[in-house]
Amino acid sequence: MICQCCGSNLFYYRRYNLHIFTLKGFIKYLFFNSIFSRRKIYLCKVCSFGYVKISQEILDNYYKKKYWDLRKRKKNDILPSNQNDYKAQYQFDFISKHSKSIRNILEIGGGYSSFSRLYRSKHKKVELYVYEPSSAFDEFYKKNNIIKIDVDDQIYDHIHLSHVLEHICQPEKFIDSLKKNLSVNGTIYIEVPNCNKEYFKLNFIDTPHVNFFTDKSLKIMLNNCGLKIIDINTFGQNWGSFYDYKNQVHSFKKLPQSNFSLNENGITLRLIAKK
Repeated sequence: MICQCCGSNLFYYRRYNLHIFTLKGFIKYLFFNSIFSRRKIYLCKVCSFGYVKISQEILDNYYKKKYWDLRKRKKNDILPSNQNDYKAQYQFDFISKHSKSIRNILEIGGGYSSFSRLYRSKHKKVELYVYEPSSAFDEFYKKNNIIKIDVDDQIYDHIHLSHVLEHICQPEKFIDSLKKNLSVNGTIYIEVPNCNKEYFKLNFIDTPHVNFFTDKSLKIMLNNCGLKIIDINTFGQNWGSFYDYKNQVHSFKKLPQSNFSLNENGITLRLIAKK
């Protein structure tokens, strides 16, 4: 077994959905019935990249038959929640510092395309494109003048992957395939969970993630693809405080400010890169 990022053959593993043994967690682990049941997360000892052994065919069937059906249509054209509104805003602020004169945007796995729509609200002439396997958003895209496509040879000034890469079997190959779609000075934005050591000291539900990144492993992967990282950082609460927060009754209208503040041990990892 060879690490997809750094080529190392040194690994250890954690149980999927049960990183640290607890009796209650182990009972759930035994009875959990899905394509992720009783799998392992293999973690590279050199770069900390983690991945699950699973075929693309099995993963595609899971998304087609189960996951996409859970995503519901939105009947209006507003951003669906305060959480997505905040996310779009911090992405806009980060990207705007490094990427100028964007004429078109391709958002992959776009859902409601919150970032793209916010960007267009401030730059009226920007054309919006989306690659979204789910058909649940088709009417939403038509209503909001967003062109749904299959990834092809069209050229884009900005490609946006927000919490997409952790769902793809061969992430490096996927990133490398997108280079042909970037304009000369085009940028690519990637945001993923920051799966540092603290993440694996807690029993998060990993489903349906198949890749687990750290800043080190993501840097290596982008370098392998021949992309130049302009900026990379982590932000949000630490995993421990976020874990406690998720297990409390709360409203996303009152998200703690720390969810969006820079933090070297934060739960979210992001970067912007170009050719």
